[in-house]
Amino acid sequence: MDLLDARAKDGAQLTELIDRAVALANQLAPGRSEADGGLLRQLVQRIELRDGILELVLERAMLDEQGEREAEGLYVELPVRVARRGIESRIVLAGNTSHAAEPDRALLRLVSRAHRWNNMLANGDADSLQDLSRQFGIDRSEIGRVLQLAYLAPDITEAILDGRQPSELTAHRLKRMAGLPLNWTEQRKVLGFI
Repeated sequence: MDLLDARAKDGAQLTELIDRAVALANQLAPGRSEADGGLLRQLVQRIELRDGILELVLERAMLDEQGEREAEGLYVELPVRVARRGIESRIVLAGNTSHAAEPDRALLRLVSRAHRWNNMLANGDADSLQDLSRQFGIDRSEIGRVLQLAYLAPDITEAILDGRQPSELTAHRLKRMAGLPLNWTEQRKVLGFI
């Protein structure tokens, strides 16, 4: 927008700047090849994290072909928070309760295992928790903790499958929760979806 204010004198210049931004955004889209990492390094001059703000300083000449390399960079400020996730910390956009990452494989395995075991009990492939314990060589109490996850609210399960769960929701935390509520509204509160 800074470039639009400074450079767009007419409709043609405005269209050219927007087309350039769209082309760069498409090159930087998720799933592009690693070679595009070079483009990102050229585009970003500096990144600073301070007091809940992530400041990006972008190379003006990369965005505006008429810009000069010595020109002052473009500044973008994003409100962020640091979220603990197990032993790691993540920077999360403030106001965004989910992280923009790939689905958490450990969470996926955990929820998948819960549904598998629940189906085995429902279909008669296992007679009891003790039977599941014997079949999988896992402690019965562990099976009980995991099995309760088969009754998560559908939107919570979908969020986990899509990788949109709160960053604080880890497989370890979910598995260790004692007495997960059966009420879906209460589940959303306890797990940080509300």
